[in-house]
Amino acid sequence: MSHDPEDAFAQIFRERAETRRRAEQEKAARNSRAQAFRRAFREQVGTVVRPTLEFLVELLERNGIEAEILEAGTAEEAGDTEPSIGLRANAEDRRPTRYLADATVQLTYSCSVDQRVVTVAGICTIKGHGPVSRGGSAVSIQELTEEAVHGHFLALMRGQRLG
Repeated sequence: MSHDPEDAFAQIFRERAETRRRAEQEKAARNSRAQAFRRAFREQVGTVVRPTLEFLVELLERNGIEAEILEAGTAEEAGDTEPSIGLRANAEDRRPTRYLADATVQLTYSCSVDQRVVTVAGICTIKGHGPVSRGGSAVSIQELTEEAVHGHFLALMRGQRLG
């Protein structure tokens, strides 16, 4: 029984085309899920995280502590960047910090699209004594509440680990 070579090659080409089509569909689905996760993170930042951090900055500054909010990629037009937002404060000498590493207290929330979690990272240092508290954890977007942000910052200020 002989097979027509054109039929055999046509079958290979159909299989390759189908494999490519499935891969493109999966890539489009991953990109769609990633965009949805970024959008959800940015929305949570806008409605919960940024207002909570702004409150903390006001509270710290009323008590003589320089503080600022740092953001990257949290604007909708930032596209496919991995958005993050954080607060840094210098509680020791009341001068603004120039670099994040110079801050006495740092708290950062980063969107980890591939893992579909928000990475919470923080450090509290006393100059000359090394790290007092550092740590990180992963939370879902739904767990990123006003109470959670307050709790993370308080834990750092108390010298406790984040997770």
